[in-house]
Amino acid sequence: MSNPTYSVAEPPFCRKDADLILLSKDRVKFYVHSQILKVSSSVFEDMFVVGDSTTTINNTSGRNPNPKFMPLPGPLEEDEGIPIISLSESSSILDTVRP
Repeated sequence: MSNPTYSVAEPPFCRKDADLILLSKDRVKFYVHSQILKVSSSVFEDMFVVGDSTTTINNTSGRNPNPKFMPLPGPLEEDEGIPIISLSESSSILDTVRP
């Protein structure tokens, strides 16, 4: 079985100090910081839970704590320890969310 092919988004979405990867439907990785997503979007704010030293995705209990939001499927894929969230949006849509 062959490994899936990915490409990496252009700056500012290619920083290796990111703690989360958003994967577009056309297989482009967007390296992002979860804290920036949290303060920028109530959707992401409700998705993340900040622990002692790490940020984890909300869905450890298997229940959806906020019925407005769909729980993320698990387990999440990772790239060198960085969680990957696969999205249904294309890279051209995600690229418009520049800071």
